Amino acid sequence: MTDFFHGWRRKTGVVTLVAAMVFVGGWVRSLTIDEGVSFRTGQFTDLYLGSCPDGFIGSTGKYSDSSLPSLNAGWFSKYASDDTDDTDIQEPADSQWHGWGFQFRSSGNGNFIYVVIPYWSIVLPLTLLSAYLLLGKPRKKAQCQSHRPNP
Repeated sequence: MTDFFHGWRRKTGVVTLVAAMVFVGGWVRSLTIDEGVSFRTGQFTDLYLGSCPDGFIGSTGKYSDSSLPSLNAGWFSKYASDDTDDTDIQEPADSQWHGWGFQFRSSGNGNFIYVVIPYWSIVLPLTLLSAYLLLGKPRKKAQCQSHRPNP
């Protein structure tokens, strides 16, 4: 059994598999619990990092007054609590893109940016890399042949 974990490939494979399992655990947890944290990065600027069933959320925005929204209030009602609505949005999104679970929205003047990165886009590559590292055949060590004549 100790021969299996000899070398960097198998050890790295185990580490990537554990990382993939941690992200799967977060994915399953996000199906029932939306959570996140909001940071004040300037006088009227807020940075939000969170987790929802769609994936990881990152957003930043500028507000016209010094009162920042609560942790449960969001710019888009899909991720806001039930008692909030689209009035929390300071301005409409000028550019948006959706595809394969990824989402991007921003205002033309840069007052807000909103990004969603789906869990599968992190879990799948980590799992495939782990499978390659763990199940792939290790390379045979090349032995150097001495070109000295035998006496």
